[in-house]
Amino acid sequence: MTEVEKPVERPEEEIEEEEEETVGRSKPKRETKVPERLKPDESSSSSRDTKFTIPEGKGTALRNIPNIVKLFEKVKNTDAEVKLCYKACFKREGKDINRKQHLKQFNGVTDPEKEVKRRVDHICKNITSAKNVAKLFDCTPEHKDREALVDAIVQFLLKPKASGKALPSPKTKKVKAKRKTKKTSTKKASKPKKEEGAPKRPLSSYFYFVQEQRDRVKLKYPAMGVQEIAKKISERWRRLDDNDKKPYEKKAKKDRERYEVEKEEWKKKKDSGKAKAKPDKKPAKKKVESDDDDSDDESEKPKKTNKKAAEEKSKSKKKKEEEEEKDEDEDEDE
Repeated sequence: MTEVEKPVERPEEEIEEEEEETVGRSKPKRETKVPERLKPDESSSSSRDTKFTIPEGKGTALRNIPNIVKLFEKVKNTDAEVKLCYKACFKREGKDINRKQHLKQFNGVTDPEKEVKRRVDHICKNITSAKNVAKLFDCTPEHKDREALVDAIVQFLLKPKASGKALPSPKTKKVKAKRKTKKTSTKKASKPKKEEGAPKRPLSSYFYFVQEQRDRVKLKYPAMGVQEIAKKISERWRRLDDNDKKPYEKKAKKDRERYEVEKEEWKKKKDSGKAKAKPDKKPAKKKVESDDDDSDDESEKPKKTNKKAAEEKSKSKKKKEEEEEKDEDEDEDE
């Protein structure tokens, strides 16, 4: 049997000394390195701290030119022409909040003329942009080509001043008078009244069928209304064959013949009554022409001859006959 080694007992003083030494020898903490992309840029912070300063020029401030103030009221900070004007004055686009505010304080550039012309030539690449900038600065020249517009803008930027031109008065919108629309009545046009003594117009075969079937349908379907009864009769009419429709067509034919005979008799009576009522017109006496000069100057009114009156009567009769025939055709269609 091997003897187990007993641990050597150490004094408490030694143990306390070793612990103090280990505490004193503790490792130093590592410094946390911040990545470069998260480090604050000194240049940007310095640029934020420095406020935007407007250079002092030799001309008058734009806020003191009334025409330009009125033109600025019509545009917004975000408009393209405002951005171009700001770039021409301050060499940058600026912020949307204070473009117009800075432009109103502008009173001229401090750069040399060549540099200003180069900048304006670069900004106003086409004639439309040059026109818009010149219009907003109220310095449009007489000749509106691109070169003339660029030169006018450059001279204005070097020394802004009022053009002395009167602004065109705002165009008033012409209020168009409302047209009175005629109210179209939904009611059907009333048919012309029948003349006294005129014969009764003929009925169609369908109407003879309706007269026969109306009472039968009412007895069979007492709860039905007028429109429902009419629909029911029309359905029955559609189901009929040509042979079944023949008796109704015969009745309609007889009624048509009766109407034509009565119509001719009525027309004869009508014409005879008119002839009796109208008195015979006496022929107009011819005026005797006098030899005096005064009688030649008097103007005589033309009178209608008997032939013209007869022609007008015949025309009016034909029109009436045509209207009556149209009415008859409409009734047949119904």
